[in-house]
Amino acid sequence: MDSVERFEKRTLWTDMETKLGSTHIILRPRPVGFGLRCNPNVHQVLKAAGIKDASAKVWGSRNPLNVIKALFRVLQGGNAPLSMGDGFGGKAKKLDKGSGLRNKSAVERDRGRKLVDLRTY
Repeated sequence: MDSVERFEKRTLWTDMETKLGSTHIILRPRPVGFGLRCNPNVHQVLKAAGIKDASAKVWGSRNPLNVIKALFRVLQGGNAPLSMGDGFGGKAKKLDKGSGLRNKSAVERDRGRKLVDLRTY
């Protein structure tokens, strides 16, 4: 088991993409109430990770094993330093291909300002 950092405990921090073989996945955060609009395999993994509002597009091969492997790689990509492999004992180059999940402090550093909670309820 591994944890996935979520923005406002419901969605992703930022757009993420990865490519594994001929499977290409793009994940995007969405506003409150959007739901999960994505491939059924991606839907099950994001639902299990506690993500409620996101969209995903899968291009190329939609082989369920490749889709899930690529999705795990992009969700866990921000947890390991660069060139440390993909977390499954694979080649070090694999991690460099996806943008990976960035945590709150990395997003704040890139934007040059603090993130503010804008919920009104």
